[in-house]
Amino acid sequence: MSFLSVQIAVPLWLLLLMVVGLIPLFFQILKWLKGKGMLAKADIVIDGHMKTIVPVKTKPETSKKSKRPNEVEMLKLLALKGEQGMLLQSMADALDIESNMAKNALEYLQGKKLVEAIGGMGGNKVFLTQVGKTYCGMKGYTQVT
Repeated sequence: MSFLSVQIAVPLWLLLLMVVGLIPLFFQILKWLKGKGMLAKADIVIDGHMKTIVPVKTKPETSKKSKRPNEVEMLKLLALKGEQGMLLQSMADALDIESNMAKNALEYLQGKKLVEAIGGMGGNKVFLTQVGKTYCGMKGYTQVT
């Protein structure tokens, strides 16, 4: 058992270099563990003489607010109108939004193929497509058709 008592001289600069080289790896491992949910935040609660580590309960997302409320409101309004359709300016006035915002919402919905705009003398008249009608039916927007 003499091999256990043998000492090897390792320079201090080499040890420091190894430690400094492993620090980024340590942070990557922590980031990976947090991403997997294996490492959760915890609170230390002191009750009496003992310290207890209690995991923090995260609040579940109860309501997801739409990132595009104008588009949703436009779809609801068109679903209420049914086959009649609506002028773009009338929709902007009914929803109390600016014309530019209504136009952006219309372009987004046209990109998703939920609505179509047909030009006329009074301006663009907006109608739900078949895909839009199906979508509104799935979402529960009242549709007259």
